[in-house]
Amino acid sequence: MREELIKLVSVPTSTSGSEICKVVMQTFCDLSIDISKVVSVTTDGAPNMVGKKVGFVKLFTEGIGHPIVPFHCIIHQEALCAKAGFTDLNDLMSVVTKIVNLIAARPLHKREFSALLLEVDSTYSGLLMYNNVRWLSRGKVLERFVECFEEIKVFLEDKDLGNFPQLYDSKWVNNLMFFTDLSVHINELNLKLQGFGKSIDVMFGYIKAFESKLKIFKRDVETKTYKYFPRVTKYFEKASAAVQNKMEPLHIKYQHVLDSLLDQFSDRFNQFRSLEQTMKIIKYPDVVVYSSLELNGFLWIQIDDLEMQLAEFQDSIWAQVFVDLRSKLENLERCRLENQEECHYEQEIWSAWNRLPDTFITLKNIAMALLTIFPSTYFCETLFSALNNIKTNKRNRLTDELSSACLGLKCTKYQPSIEHLANEIQQQKSH
Repeated sequence: MREELIKLVSVPTSTSGSEICKVVMQTFCDLSIDISKVVSVTTDGAPNMVGKKVGFVKLFTEGIGHPIVPFHCIIHQEALCAKAGFTDLNDLMSVVTKIVNLIAARPLHKREFSALLLEVDSTYSGLLMYNNVRWLSRGKVLERFVECFEEIKVFLEDKDLGNFPQLYDSKWVNNLMFFTDLSVHINELNLKLQGFGKSIDVMFGYIKAFESKLKIFKRDVETKTYKYFPRVTKYFEKASAAVQNKMEPLHIKYQHVLDSLLDQFSDRFNQFRSLEQTMKIIKYPDVVVYSSLELNGFLWIQIDDLEMQLAEFQDSIWAQVFVDLRSKLENLERCRLENQEECHYEQEIWSAWNRLPDTFITLKNIAMALLTIFPSTYFCETLFSALNNIKTNKRNRLTDELSSACLGLKCTKYQPSIEHLANEIQQQKSH
């Protein structure tokens, strides 16, 4: 799967679903792109995109003329799960944010606190500001706050910056440690979901694995082991016997938090769950069972003979292609985990499917359709970030054409051969 920017286009008036659809359809027409081959659309779940009557997906589907598979970005859904499952974290986070703002938002306090961290040989040089837009920011702020917890208490006392009794409340601090540990686990999932070239089965695999981890975390809390919550364990071990008894009932609260997270994860990702068995075609066409496939969104591809082709394929020599593919992917994953080299799984998968003869054309078409699905809007988000850096308030006169050109240069993977280009240019000799 390759992510490519087709064109950067401005919406002339409003950002309603009808206006966006009109611009997209016109752009495809201008570029002579056959929209009838579009398989799916992935959005951020905004009302103007997924509205039942005048949402972009609805209008775009009507314009294409056949059903498509709509997806809500898997990263957005993961962030929503964390936000909804962590309602108990809001009060705690408000206190942390106030303290961070007191220290980091004022230049003098920020410099003095950095000097304090330097004196105690801290790994960090300061605190991180909290950004409510992305969950990853919240987790990073909590992690840094906990690592500098003792220094923060000393600094607030010395500078008399306010009264925060929560910092001396064992229950509050224990909650801080628990939510920080859990946030670290969620951040790990978030980082795995980011990046380019990840097919739909890989992305959903991360979600299913995390759901299994949540069940392990819950069992860990129920048994009061806290093996996967190292900050909670460390704080509990340092606390006195009286404080430990005070913190003992908190495990019930933590179970409710994990139950809430589990409910959020089970209620979402329904579009991905419905295609879970169908996704196996990408890497396991030699063992997939036809009766388990969900093909309603792909009927327009003309898949009447898919069952026959699948049966013929699974009993042919071509099935060995995917046994070899999985072996290659295992080696690539091992290299990735050992940081030996950059891995390009998608290239190996495309190569395997392209090796099959056209005898299995329907099977190939289904696989190609699945491989072209974008599980997330990560590519678009990176473009927005790049555009924010390009079109700042100091460069507000950039036209749409220039902005598009700058963005193309920023995001391209093309590496020009400077030496070759220089050799083709005649040198200017002095007279």
